[in-house]
Amino acid sequence: MKIQDFYSEAQSFLNQLFFQMKENQVFIESWWDIDHICFRVSTETEYQQYRQHFACWGECLFESEVNGRLISTFKLYQPILFENRSIDLVELPAPKKGKIVPTGFEHIEVVCEETFEELKKRFAHCQIDDSGLKKEINQELEINFDRVALKFHHLSLESLICIEKNSALSKAIANLGVLKHFKSFSPLIVGTFPLDLAMDSSDIDILMFATDLNFLKNELAGAYASCDHFQSSLIENELWVKFSFQGYQFEIFAQPVPSSLQRAALHFQIEERLLKYGGAEFRQKIRGLRQQGLKTEPAFAQLLNLSGDPYLALLDLQTKPESQIRQMWLTDYRSHKK
Repeated sequence: MKIQDFYSEAQSFLNQLFFQMKENQVFIESWWDIDHICFRVSTETEYQQYRQHFACWGECLFESEVNGRLISTFKLYQPILFENRSIDLVELPAPKKGKIVPTGFEHIEVVCEETFEELKKRFAHCQIDDSGLKKEINQELEINFDRVALKFHHLSLESLICIEKNSALSKAIANLGVLKHFKSFSPLIVGTFPLDLAMDSSDIDILMFATDLNFLKNELAGAYASCDHFQSSLIENELWVKFSFQGYQFEIFAQPVPSSLQRAALHFQIEERLLKYGGAEFRQKIRGLRQQGLKTEPAFAQLLNLSGDPYLALLDLQTKPESQIRQMWLTDYRSHKK
């Protein structure tokens, strides 16, 4: 495959998918980021061939074995542009044994803050596959159309890769069992580790949703009170639990608000997008500010020249579409950079 054919086929696929979405009254919010596109292959030989192609067109972020087959993810040097959106990650799965699929683009995945329950209600008229909600980390909801699909999740693929590439971190999270044993509380990993902005003193931040915070407080204490430096506090409908485990500081924050709609989750989502749009230079500058002692949100606000409360300023950006943020980039960030 030639690179121009790849981008041409991507455009055709996206046109087909969004046409079917419109026909089925499926509309996504302008600020919901298409964080990656999936290209499937029919054979192991094709997997190796396309892997070589994609390695010429982007950086291989990660290759791992999932359920007995390899999956590679590439960050494209030139993103796919479609209707004022950009897609810079392409996922390449090897074929599942015993399952034959046509070679080509199959689905996109969108990061959103809306809960899966609300998504199910919104798109109840569609063919929904909710089997992905059984996953321990980064659950997904899928809408199937004619040979193409749209998936939703709350954590971008690149953020998930940042966790998975850190083998010690991944092992600690798995051994702690917090995502498995507290799955009914919708645990959501956010913060500097998935953003690849962590310092030596950084916590692993996990958000949870509970209507009975006293019950959750007791459950967490029963599970982790024996961990080093265990602390717990419940004040005005906000539960905070912190402890050390296998060399990492874990901080769990719970509210009677769905995890994906809590302020920390909304901050995290706009920070994911800003890092995507800003590229490697922007990420490095954020790291530099954090090394100087700034917290994450103030670091973003300072680099973007945002006035006022940095936490509120970032929340204001969270519902801005990509085109508007990129325009801000041209007027604010670049002028400030000079």
